[in-house]
Amino acid sequence: MAKQTINIGASVNDGTGDPLRTAFDKVNDNFDEVYLAGFVGQNLAIDGNTIESTNINGNIILDPNGTGEVQISSNLTITGNLIPSANLTYDLGNSTNRWNDLYLSGNTIALGSITLKDDGGALAIFEADGTTPASVVVGSIADDSIVNGTSNVAVASSANVTVAVNGSTEATFHSGGLIINDAMVATGNVTGGNIITGGLASVTGNVTGGNLITAGLINATGNVTGGNITTAGVFAGDGSTLTNINGSNIASGTIPSARLSGTYTITVSGSATTAGTVTTAAQPNITSVGTLTSVVASGNVETTGGYFIGDGSLLANITAVASPAGNAAEVQFNQGGVATSGHQGFTYTQGNSSVVVTGNLTSGNLITAGSLSLGGTIVTATGTELNYVDGVTSAIQTQLNAKVETLSDLSITSTAAEINKLDGYTGSVTELNYLDTLHATGVTDTEFDYLDGVTSNIQTQLNAKAPTASPTFTTQITTPVIVKSGTNGVGDIGQSANRFGTIYGLATSAQYADLAEIYSSDQAYEPGTVVVLGGESEVTHSTMSHDTAVAGVVSTQPAYLMNSDADGVAVALQGRVPCKVLGPIRKGDLLVTSQHDGVAQRMNDGLYKPGCVLGKAIESIQDPEIKVIEIQVGRI
Repeated sequence: MAKQTINIGASVNDGTGDPLRTAFDKVNDNFDEVYLAGFVGQNLAIDGNTIESTNINGNIILDPNGTGEVQISSNLTITGNLIPSANLTYDLGNSTNRWNDLYLSGNTIALGSITLKDDGGALAIFEADGTTPASVVVGSIADDSIVNGTSNVAVASSANVTVAVNGSTEATFHSGGLIINDAMVATGNVTGGNIITGGLASVTGNVTGGNLITAGLINATGNVTGGNITTAGVFAGDGSTLTNINGSNIASGTIPSARLSGTYTITVSGSATTAGTVTTAAQPNITSVGTLTSVVASGNVETTGGYFIGDGSLLANITAVASPAGNAAEVQFNQGGVATSGHQGFTYTQGNSSVVVTGNLTSGNLITAGSLSLGGTIVTATGTELNYVDGVTSAIQTQLNAKVETLSDLSITSTAAEINKLDGYTGSVTELNYLDTLHATGVTDTEFDYLDGVTSNIQTQLNAKAPTASPTFTTQITTPVIVKSGTNGVGDIGQSANRFGTIYGLATSAQYADLAEIYSSDQAYEPGTVVVLGGESEVTHSTMSHDTAVAGVVSTQPAYLMNSDADGVAVALQGRVPCKVLGPIRKGDLLVTSQHDGVAQRMNDGLYKPGCVLGKAIESIQDPEIKVIEIQVGRI
């Protein structure tokens, strides 16, 4: 709508101007258009302290006139990136107005063709690729150490120079000389007052000095001569010229038998291994904490455990002695030995795994995987069949005789094979009498004839007639009422690809509240979107105010959906449905399309055109914002 101008006439009260009502109607129309258009050219909106773009992904540009500046008098908080609009054009600060401190949470600064990185608290300098080490101009840095990985050379002011390799201090230069903490290798002569090393000294020349002190090894191809030679380590060599060595001082190693003389006590706390035979004089005891593979004894071998473990194939002259506990309390085992005495009221024979009891056997439960013999007769009845005796209080035959029915003129046509189908029946007499039309107290010959034609167990046939979990009916079903079971709202009549034909009924109800129809659309739209007839397909989202091509609202859950097999979106045509609406708006206001994509708004009476009304608002919106509210859709 164009701007409405009030006609104020040619002069005061000349009667040519707009009437007061007409003038204020134009004022209202102008204000309505301002509210609907939003802030400044319809692209910006102001909400409290917030200025935002009404276009999706639109930029906001602050462009002062001429040489003016955009000045911010307080702190500037940025939630995104700070990126210049041109490369190598703008500065951060200048030579006279510099920033104070620069705080960065990352670990990389790109400085021209150099990359500076925080490498675990140390400054690392690389070329532009961030991985190739860059050169450092000599004289441009001053430091008291050189570090590479876990190795370093540290120079203390007026003190020592320490060399560390892989985190371990190897050598220290100080005013008194050189201390080497690890191996020392020299191809020439080493001359000094004191030569101190905590590691290995490997010298092919001469070592000359007052004292030679080492906590490690000395390897010499010639002779080592001195008064006392003391080492905290070891002597390495064949020891062929070593004499007068006290064997008691030998703590470990291998000593040839020729080097051992005299009497020694050898204590082994671990394992002692010999490739030969250990021979000892007569010993009171041989104690083994492990396994002896072979023991030869000329005397007796006794065991305190009471038994030998093994297959006994080499044991001979063994006599079994029975030591029964006495009388009725004893148990006698015949395991191949000769029982000399003992009461055999309970006898177990290992050879055939049999148990013989000559007296009474008293027990809680008697469980056997074999047969039960009573008085020499094997019991063949099953446990289930034996349980049928439970509750019998008198002779079974006497009770059966009392149940004999007197049948006159009894003529039974059932065959013996058919009657035998009752074999295995476990019910009571009363249950059997239910053959008499399911309620009689006696069985007649006619009722017995019902067995004629039976070819298998009756119960098996009855079980086969049980309905399945999901029965299938191939004929018409007639019933006065259908009652649903299970959870409310769960279960369908028919399927999406296999529907019923016509449904006849007097009344129905729906869980949802709108009538919708499928329309093809140029893209998928979320529920609540206002659509119009147009676009590349049948419908598209609305983009202009008071559009008479309005079709409806994309439905959330249609109560009834027409053309449900078609492709597209379900458009609510009548009823109650959620919809995107721009406020402010009150209940009952007429709704039309707006300039916001897929959003409805309150109708401007001055812009009304037939066919532009979408529906009525059921809820109110107080502020100028877009919300999803319930509306009544339809041509109202």
